[in-house]
Amino acid sequence: MPRIFHILYSLFIGLPILLGLIVVHFFVGTLGMWFYKDRAAAQQAIAVPFIRVIFLANGIRINIEGSSHVPKSGPVIFVANHTSQFDIPTMMMAVPIHFSFISKEELARVPFLGWSMKLQKHFFIFRAAGKRLAQQYQLIEEAVKSGRSLFVFPEGTRSRDGQLGVFKSRFFKMAISTETTIIPVRISGAYEVLPKGKTIPNTGTITVHFAAPITTRMTDDPDLLMEQAKAAILAL
Repeated sequence: MPRIFHILYSLFIGLPILLGLIVVHFFVGTLGMWFYKDRAAAQQAIAVPFIRVIFLANGIRINIEGSSHVPKSGPVIFVANHTSQFDIPTMMMAVPIHFSFISKEELARVPFLGWSMKLQKHFFIFRAAGKRLAQQYQLIEEAVKSGRSLFVFPEGTRSRDGQLGVFKSRFFKMAISTETTIIPVRISGAYEVLPKGKTIPNTGTITVHFAAPITTRMTDDPDLLMEQAKAAILAL
């Protein structure tokens, strides 16, 4: 499809489908979650078919490799590279268990999308919150201790060139203190679909590669754990 036709299609068909499905999912998910014991997990599971339609409407395909490394229950901490806004919805389709991810607090105020994310028990971080920021991460750590799985980007932001950036040790310290297994993840193809700074997605294929789990019970060195996870992602 010529680029100009793809842009017109995305603006007048893809975008309306996206916005419409976000609204519809909120109402369907809110009603459907009341029929399940774990309502946050139900809300997230109900979102997956809607995400599939959005990807299909934009000509985006998904491949999953190494799914045998993903446990049937948590808690685990998934650590992945971050290159695109499509990373999180891709993971929601690839991971069969409920997990929480961390987002900037501005999204909490977005109608329907932010409301749905709150119902799914995702976390919103106020980045310039000082002492409050430490308290927010403490709440996240307590959630992991209580059995909730977590999906994080150790780089802290999207890559501008698609390459793996510098990791921060915060979540590796959390994994050690909570004795939670880490699963390294590499998301490839998402940068080509929608890199940072772009708003119109390209068609393409996104592949999620899961590496073997890394136990945290044998080390108290977050830097060592961080390098192990980074090496595993680069090797995928």
